[in-house]
Amino acid sequence: MAGPRPQAPPLIADPEALAEAADHVASAEIAPGIAGVIVSAFGDPGQAALAAKLRVPVIGIGGAAARAAAEGGRAFAVVTHTPALETSIDRLMNSAAPGGALPRNLPCRGRPARAVEKSEKSR
Repeated sequence: MAGPRPQAPPLIADPEALAEAADHVASAEIAPGIAGVIVSAFGDPGQAALAAKLRVPVIGIGGAAARAAAEGGRAFAVVTHTPALETSIDRLMNSAAPGGALPRNLPCRGRPARAVEKSEKSR
């Protein structure tokens, strides 16, 4: 398990943080003998770049979720607390599951930073 990268953004809430996270994921050093990699950030930052340099499957949780949700041509929606990423999420959903129908991305109320603050206080 590679684990979190300390230099990476603590929360991906906007396109700039998504790009920064992509750089960190793409440069990850994967130990020999690993048979697959899961990119555990919904926007799949760096997934394509990491997959291009490895000879094992590199699966992002966002793309995997889109493929599962769209199976059989089902319509699906994404509910997110990061409205600044709406365009990026829509692009990922449409490219990962072109046979599905993503009617729209549904931002919810709340502040992403508050969730991180609460999580850090509970440690």
